[in-house]
Amino acid sequence: MDSISVSPVRFDFREKTLPGSDAEKTSPPLAARPFTGKVSQLAITASFSALNVTESELNDSDAIISEEIGRLIPSFPDESDLSIFTFDRGRRTGDFFHDVLEQMDFQNLEKLSELIESKLAIYGFTRSLHRPAIQQLLERLPEIELSPGIRLRDIPTHERLSECEFCYPLAHLSPSVLANTVAQWKTIGTDAQSRLGKLRFDPIEGFLSGFIDLLFRFKNRYYLVDWKSNWLGNRPTDYGPEDTQRAMLKHNYYLQYHLYTLAADLFLKQRLPDYSYEKHFGGVFYVFLRGLDPMDPSRGIFRDRPTTETVKSLRKLTA
Repeated sequence: MDSISVSPVRFDFREKTLPGSDAEKTSPPLAARPFTGKVSQLAITASFSALNVTESELNDSDAIISEEIGRLIPSFPDESDLSIFTFDRGRRTGDFFHDVLEQMDFQNLEKLSELIESKLAIYGFTRSLHRPAIQQLLERLPEIELSPGIRLRDIPTHERLSECEFCYPLAHLSPSVLANTVAQWKTIGTDAQSRLGKLRFDPIEGFLSGFIDLLFRFKNRYYLVDWKSNWLGNRPTDYGPEDTQRAMLKHNYYLQYHLYTLAADLFLKQRLPDYSYEKHFGGVFYVFLRGLDPMDPSRGIFRDRPTTETVKSLRKLTA
């Protein structure tokens, strides 16, 4: 039997049509269709940081750049003072504490030293001489009363959510809309209302996202915690109620914890069949870690619980 040879047919898939076909002679060359639609510049996902923009910051980019550079410059503390007050400042320090506290078991401190050591290495603090100060701070943290009868040592890991991410839809949000909303928050004071009314962020019709540092349940009420490593001074007395309130005002944290309260409110409403803000939400704690004092729980902690009317005004911001 004669053998049959078969020659493979090769196709060049880069060709638009089969060679020699009628379509090759009549079809126009392929090209992208022109886009005539309009992409909304408002449809974005924003965060608290994106909203926390003032007129002076818009006009002073050099100051912002200088501040960011300053955060990257390592500090060299006087070895005669290795208290927590002289530990490095800036974003890297905040990230270090957040990472430790996310994984820390407040009811079992046996592995705390190991956890601290691993995180010091991750965040570039291997040469830090502040290990004893950091250890002492974190050991006493679970013992401090956030509120009468509430200590972190009483919160098991299954009753807490650390670094709780949220993302909720916003209706049209502009500086003027926010200012009108803030004007309804009677309990934050006129100074905070005035500062928040001067924010100059770009309008948004999208989503707000962020992370709640700690959301925990205690006696069937839910509480929100935000960790702050801010340096307010080198003395324990620099972290009293008036000092923490000034820090809250300076950084517009009043806006942050209201937006985070709204996130917790929306989350709990989806998860609890009988949810009621009045019944289930216990409050907000902003913990300024450097200023914590077991003998004086008024130091280093800012406390608030937005009113039901305030939360109703916040809900109107969602789409």
